[in-house]
Amino acid sequence: MDVEQIIHETVAWLTIEHPGRRRSMYNIELVIMAATMFFLWFVGKDVLARRKAFLASKAQALVSKPLSAISFAEEDGQKVRFTGVLLEKEGAYTVTVTRDDDKETTVSSRDGLLSLEEVEAYLRVHTPFILSDFRR
Repeated sequence: MDVEQIIHETVAWLTIEHPGRRRSMYNIELVIMAATMFFLWFVGKDVLARRKAFLASKAQALVSKPLSAISFAEEDGQKVRFTGVLLEKEGAYTVTVTRDDDKETTVSSRDGLLSLEEVEAYLRVHTPFILSDFRR
């Protein structure tokens, strides 16, 4: 077999049509779908590894010192300052958020979060912060 025959056979195989209930599919579509699934699996593994490394670095940073975050916003024409503190005591995490505007200061706190995933979920729902906002 020479190169031209190999190319011809490959193109012929890629253009084989398979009937289906909704529409026909070609082998080229199956190859593209398989390549896409492999690519997404590879990227997913990389994202998962990065997330594990991020959570491990935050946990390590919390062992030595509490982490804090500051955010500024404007609500109803007033400047509002949010200050957050994240600390770890005996395997449980505590999040304290202070909301300070011109009129009053409000402090909210959540104790007993058992993992950084719980901390992240709490932050996303109840505060203007995300876990990556917290630094030394």
